[in-house]
Formats: sequence, C-alpha cells, structure tokens
Amino acid sequence: SQAAQSQSLSRTQQHENVGRLLQIACGKEHSLNLTRDGDVSSVGTGNMCASGHGGSRGADKPETLKPLRDKRVTAIACGENHSLVLTDKGYLYAWGRGFEGQLGLSKEIEIASTPQFVKFFHGKNVTSIACGSFYSLAVTDDGAMWGWGEARMGQLGCDKHREIRTPQRIQFPQDSEGNQPKIKSCSAGYGHTAALTDNGDLYTWGFNTYGQVGHGDKKTHWFPGTLDAVDAAAGTLGCCALPSRPYFGAVRPW
Repeated sequence: SQAAQSQSLSRTQQHENVGRLLQIACGKEHSLNLTRDGDVSSVGTGNMCASGHGGSRGADKPETLKPLRDKRVTAIACGENHSLVLTDKGYLYAWGRGFEGQLGLSKEIEIASTPQFVKFFHGKNVTSIACGSFYSLAVTDDGAMWGWGEARMGQLGCDKHREIRTPQRIQFPQDSEGNQPKIKSCSAGYGHTAALTDNGDLYTWGFNTYGQVGHGDKKTHWFPGTLDAVDAAAGTLGCCALPSRPYFGAVRPW
C-alpha cells in the first residue's frame, strides 16, 4: 500500500541519517541530498573532490557537508564532478572540478575540496541554479541570468569561446523598448541550456546535434532563441517543455 511504502521510505531515510528529503541531485559519480530542514549530505566518489568532504575522500553512505552545517540550503545542483548549493539568503557555494571554470571562484582556482562561497554574487540575491556537465548557471532576483565554465559548444550563449572562468551575464534578445527579459529559472544539459522568463517565454541554445535545442535544425545555436512554452527542463541530450496552452498529455519532449 501507499502508506506502507511511505513508512518504508521514511525508515530508510532515518537509517541513513538523511532526514526528510526535499530534493536530490546526481552527478557522474556523486549525489547530493537536501532535507526539508535545509541540510545537505553527499555520497559518492572523492575523485575531483566531487563529494565535498575534503581532499579526495569519498563517502559510501550520505554524510553531512560540514561547511554547510550552519547554512539553510534551499536548492542543490550537480554537474559531472562539481556541485552548487543555494542558501535561503541567496548565497551560492561551489566545489569539485573547476578545470573549465565551472566553480566561478576565480580565474585561477581549478578545484575545491569543500564548499566555497562564490564571492562574485556577494550583494546579488541568487534565486535559481543549475549545473551542466562542465558549466554552471544562476539566476538573480533582478531577472538576470549568469553562466560560467565550459563554453565551446555554445552552452553559455555568449558566442564562440572555449571557457568562461567567472560568471558572465547571458544576453537575451531585447524587446521593442530595449529591455532584457526577466529570467525566472534555468536548466542545463551536457552542452545545451534552457531558460524560462517570468512571462512564460522559453529560450534555448547550445549544442544541437540531435535537435535538442528545438529550433527545427541540428546546428549549434550560439545565442538564446525563443520557443513557445511555460516550463522546461534540459536533459543530457534533450529537452522537455510544457506548452503555454497545456492540455492532457501536452508535455513536449525533443
């Protein structure tokens, strides 16, 4: 029964000392758990410091990330070997692999073994985060979207660059009055990206060999282009969107 399943799940979580889960995220060889109390634990490999427990130490069962114990985390995200967490104060922390600049800590830092505050966003209130395989995204409360890390497949929407090592604002097409759209949330795949505005407009761009950007072709899109949807998510090599006029069975994958 559903009640029995719920009770079994609760016992499993308590046994692992995880708590009541709010969100989970998976990288290539590590995972994060976020509880309803705002606590974060990680499990998996210590390669590239992905687990965040210091050095190359991994964990074969969930362990609380000590540097975040006094923080209330509201969102988590994993790339292949790096992670981001967002706190209730709008602060952003990153750790793991940073060879492509995906940590955003500085132009020189290429790896972090424990969660580190991303100083670039001091004074900016981050509201949404996402990790691609080797890049990172954030949205701030003024509707701006920022990207950093690997850029060679167009995933950061900033033309042809190999990488961008500190957060850079992503530019969107302006309206008739010269204003940028206000971004509400973002999603990242292996090499393509999706962004949703507060008006329900969907923008996609990046690596498009399989047509995953959704613009009717299979060429790389180096800048954001719009689609008609109200919610979206980017997977490794595809996207999924809810049309602006939803109906039963209306979720559209591509």
